[in-house]
Amino acid sequence: SSARAQLDVLKKDKVTKEEQIRRLRAKQEDTLTYLLGHMPARNVRGELDEYIGKQTESVKRLNQEIQKSKSALSSREAEKKMIGETLKKKEEELKNVEEKIFSVCGSQNFDDGLSSLQEKMSSAQDQRGSLLGAEHFFQKYVNDLEKQEPCCPLCHREFDTDQEVKELIIELKNKLRMVPSKLLKTEKDLDEYRTKYDAMMQLKPLKENITTLEDKEVPELKNKLKKINEDITKLREDIQTKEEDLHTQEQDDESAKQIQPDIVMMDRYQGEVTELEKKISTEGAKLSGGDSDRTLQDVINEKEDLQLKVDSSNKQLDSLRQKINLYTEEVQRLKSEVNQLTSEKLQIDSDLQQRNKLEEDKAKSLSENDQYNKEIMESRDQIKPLQNQLEKLKREKEKILQEKEEQMEHMKNEVDKVKNDTAKVKNVNLEIKNYNQSGKAELLVENKKRLTQIEEKAAEKEEESKDYTASLNKLRDELAKNAERERELTDNLRLRRHLQDIEKKKESIAKLESELGGIDAKHLERERRRLMAEQQELLKEKQLSENRRMALHGELSSLLSELKSDMYKNAGTKFRDKMIVLKTTELASSDLEKYYKALDKAIMSYHNMKMDEINKIIRELWRNTYKGNDIETIEIRSDEDEAGLMKARRTYNYRVVMIKGDTALDMRGRCSAGQKVLASLIIRMALAETFCLNCGILALDEPTTNLDRENIESLALALVEIIKSRSSQKNFQLVVITHDEDFVELLGRSDYVDEFWKVRKDANACSKLVKARVEDLHSR
Repeated sequence: SSARAQLDVLKKDKVTKEEQIRRLRAKQEDTLTYLLGHMPARNVRGELDEYIGKQTESVKRLNQEIQKSKSALSSREAEKKMIGETLKKKEEELKNVEEKIFSVCGSQNFDDGLSSLQEKMSSAQDQRGSLLGAEHFFQKYVNDLEKQEPCCPLCHREFDTDQEVKELIIELKNKLRMVPSKLLKTEKDLDEYRTKYDAMMQLKPLKENITTLEDKEVPELKNKLKKINEDITKLREDIQTKEEDLHTQEQDDESAKQIQPDIVMMDRYQGEVTELEKKISTEGAKLSGGDSDRTLQDVINEKEDLQLKVDSSNKQLDSLRQKINLYTEEVQRLKSEVNQLTSEKLQIDSDLQQRNKLEEDKAKSLSENDQYNKEIMESRDQIKPLQNQLEKLKREKEKILQEKEEQMEHMKNEVDKVKNDTAKVKNVNLEIKNYNQSGKAELLVENKKRLTQIEEKAAEKEEESKDYTASLNKLRDELAKNAERERELTDNLRLRRHLQDIEKKKESIAKLESELGGIDAKHLERERRRLMAEQQELLKEKQLSENRRMALHGELSSLLSELKSDMYKNAGTKFRDKMIVLKTTELASSDLEKYYKALDKAIMSYHNMKMDEINKIIRELWRNTYKGNDIETIEIRSDEDEAGLMKARRTYNYRVVMIKGDTALDMRGRCSAGQKVLASLIIRMALAETFCLNCGILALDEPTTNLDRENIESLALALVEIIKSRSSQKNFQLVVITHDEDFVELLGRSDYVDEFWKVRKDANACSKLVKARVEDLHSR
């Protein structure tokens, strides 16, 4: 009946939909298991949409973290560049200062060189003063010795002989003659020492700057640069790890989005299966009992019983699935709790270690604090007077420096004046000599008095200069000590402020602990964080659910409007018409399938039959032709291509095997050239005999190539037998093309071959066919 046909159609449609669902599930099962961690039994689409939402949020969060890390990396690299440039400038400055000091001091230590130079200056000044006085005394001694009855100028003893007086006068005159050159050399050395001393005094601030650069500024910059490099390395590793995670999550998100259309289709098919089940139930209820021995009531009762069993099974299945999901969630939750507790345990262990360390540091700090308090109390009374004293010393320092600069300028002027006076003295000495030569003694005495006064004045100025220099150095040392003391006082003040801050923090901590009243702050903080995390998760789930609801609502509205369109308006009528066409096509396809199978079977039977015939002919020809003992026979075997089984057209792989006893081996690569040629000829002859009954022409071109004499004779006998067996066939012809006249002679021994055609060259070198008799070959 039509109701039964309609029911069958609905059942087949249901089976088709379920098969499509099964295929889609099997197709995407591995991907879903990889993405979700399990294959959902129900609501696959919902879980996939939730997964895509979480992945999208995770990708967005990772992108933000990567951008933040990249921003921090750029900042640290800029800081690294700035510190590197500063370090480079400081190192260049240090190098320049060292080169300047090296150009003045050489490889000698600066302080040692300065002390050595001061000693050399003092020695040169003493020698210069001695030489200035020696010239006057030597001249005076010579004059005294030239008098009548002279005595020693120093001990006032009388000389025994005049010769001793003359020798002493000569010695003194020699020394007097050498005094100007020694004095000039000493003054030159003294000028060089002063120039170098002035240059070194100008470099002394630079030397202090070198100490600051080497001991403080350059090491600090290098340490900062090293720390920044470590931070940059950590940031780059962090960025690389996050980018790898981002790439993985993007791939997972892309995979989820790629399978989403199939999951949507599977969800739609599931809904259609549900609708079909309802229709099948409705159509089953409409069937009458005429098509069966059972009554309608029996069918209805049986259907209700089965439906109750199905419902019960579905409920049990849903219950088991819910339990599995609950157990899975519980396992995941317990794993999370285990991981969390493990991390908390590790954190607690770390906190305990840190606490013990802090307790030790606290005890040590308390002892140091007491010591510092004592020092602070001692220093407190000293700070104010020391600060006042420091300010006073600073002012005095500035004043003394100013005075010393003025005095140094004045001393330089005095030294220049002394130098001018010395030059004048030299000129006067020259004039004195002239005067001595001219006999002007009185003028010489006057000039000597002036020279003595100038020398005494110069010596006084030199002594004053030494005093001022020593006083200036002393003031510099005192200023350096005051600066050191100032730093110590400043450090003490800073320490005192830090200790006061520590006391305030302790009071604040004690106050907060008293306000908490014994409540575990760490536990409360952990609980607050856990609740905040749960709140965030719930908000995310709410947002995802809201998004899914909106999406489903939009999809429902779209489907409803789509159902009202012209395409689906008469969907029922169109479906029924197409279903009729489908069933008709299925019946025709079934008939064609039966015809195809019958035809395929017939073709296979024909193929096997012909293969048996071919192998039978090959077996007979081989045994009659081949004279060897290593191969009994050969066969053509066909193997059906496994890939061809799934196609409409069958394909076969043919191979030639050689058989000895019960063993069959492929001839390819195992037979000689003669065996190959003989097998080829026999196979061709067998194929021709099997498939070419209406075409009786058999042509052989050089059949004896690579054959030995014995096989040539057997091949000729086999051809004679073929000719004999086909002699009754009117259209049979055998054409043999060969250079082997012995082979032709063997064929001519039969009663079927009397003549043959021979190809020759005529006088014009053109090919020419000449008819010859076989018996002529016998005469040769």
